[in-house]
Amino acid sequence: MDATVLESVAVKILTKTGKTWSTQIPVDMLEEVVDFSGFDYIQIEE
Repeated sequence: MDATVLESVAVKILTKTGKTWSTQIPVDMLEEVVDFSGFDYIQIEE
């Protein structure tokens, strides 16, 4: 996954450890982000 692609839709990248990234995704952009290729798993928390 290219960080600039995520950042272009207002995703804030908090940490990257190997293939695991911690991000903040605006709720209104969630559907668009999950359609990107490159994700093996997405966990959503409050």
